[in-house]
Amino acid sequence: MAVSKQRAIHEVALPEHVAIGPGLVGVARDFITSASAAGGPVLLVHGKQSYLPLLGAVAGVERVDFEIDKPPTLSEVLRQGDKLASTARFSLVVSIGGGSVIDSGKLLSSKLEVASVSLPTVLSHDGIASPRVSLFSSLGPSSIAAKIPRAVFIDLRVASLSPHKYVAAGFGDTIAKKTAVRDWKLASEKGLEEYGDYSAALAELSADHVLSACDAIAQGTEGGLRVLAEALVSSGIAMAIAGSSRPASGSEHQFAHALQLIAPGKALHGEACGVGTIMMSKLHGLDWEEIRYSLHLVGAPVSAKELGVSDMDVIRSLLIANKVNNRYTILSNGLSFDEAERLARSTKVIQRQLNQWIRARLLLAICLPAATNAKPKTVVIGSGAAIKTIPMAISFFPSSGSDGLVFCTLLSSERQEARFSLLGFAMKWFNEALKDAHSSEELRRSNCSILVKAAPNRSALFSSASSLAMSIQKRFIPSIHFFRRN
Repeated sequence: MAVSKQRAIHEVALPEHVAIGPGLVGVARDFITSASAAGGPVLLVHGKQSYLPLLGAVAGVERVDFEIDKPPTLSEVLRQGDKLASTARFSLVVSIGGGSVIDSGKLLSSKLEVASVSLPTVLSHDGIASPRVSLFSSLGPSSIAAKIPRAVFIDLRVASLSPHKYVAAGFGDTIAKKTAVRDWKLASEKGLEEYGDYSAALAELSADHVLSACDAIAQGTEGGLRVLAEALVSSGIAMAIAGSSRPASGSEHQFAHALQLIAPGKALHGEACGVGTIMMSKLHGLDWEEIRYSLHLVGAPVSAKELGVSDMDVIRSLLIANKVNNRYTILSNGLSFDEAERLARSTKVIQRQLNQWIRARLLLAICLPAATNAKPKTVVIGSGAAIKTIPMAISFFPSSGSDGLVFCTLLSSERQEARFSLLGFAMKWFNEALKDAHSSEELRRSNCSILVKAAPNRSALFSSASSLAMSIQKRFIPSIHFFRRN
């Protein structure tokens, strides 16, 4: 076994008390009453209504309520912490609710410099007992360190009342450890990070634990929910031992965070992690079909359609996943469009090959700006005379030495083979440009305009091309120009 390089000091903070089982309100109340006896009110962080079955845990305790009605951003929670700190000296933070509530409570606990107690109402995430907080910031999904909860009480009776999709999401978040630890190992082999054998083994054990109990979890039995709850807590402990979220979050989480950016609110975090794990398992050479079958068995999504997103959303997410954070994973070198599409299709996440027009539009709208933060000097959207347009594109090819860079695509053409020929050329150019460091740097420095070219008898085509160009411009491009060919 490889032994990781020793750190001079490695401090590990763990929960003082963890209880899992039905009917824990009284047990939690006794602990909270004792923990807050030193003085000062308890800060109760909760959602709209899901906290009500566990409200008895703070009965008889002086408290201040902080209600969360929608997932807050990192800055919103920090601002609220400053405001609360000026109103009272709290003795304890108690969080009753789902993932956003628990994470907000942990962050407020750190801000207010008091201990926290977690009472999750759903088993959809592994932040229940972890020292990490995952909230959105102005830069996108952010994972930061926070105080680990002093105590965790998981009432299985309450958890069983939640819709099954939350259980399935928790299953997806847990099996994600299969690929996360392998991404961590890759980073270690590159000399980029220390690898913790014990915390990695503990995280993977969490995944194996739920995989062995698929049937019980699928049926929502008390035994199945107990296994899932234990695995979620175990994953949090693994993060605490590692001192980071590395054992629990890798390329599958990068995909999930990217999907959250591309299609916000469409899928639960754990659901997206599960689908990400299917695809990343294949890249890592694992048995992705077993992962997929297990997710299907517990009722978790295994495809774009079941996630409630489009095939294009999945491809776009794969293309930008390596930009979500600086963590080294199997996606760090990026995927080409063809590689992303092939991966998603081969694992049955998407069911069919995207047609040429969708592929071209996706390349134009997403690949270049998102994958390289670049803006081409000229983007050509046109129709007709396809063969004549190809030499123009070749004249701007990066290897020609010209400082102009062109992307060409056709919206329609009488000659289908000519249209596909140009599309194929354009996509090949895109793939090569993205792989070439010099071209990428040139793209970053260049300004951008869009040329929409259409014959006079193609007014509908010109209109649709203009609409597309404008939608792209709103998201990515500072200036836009239109030209009609007369």
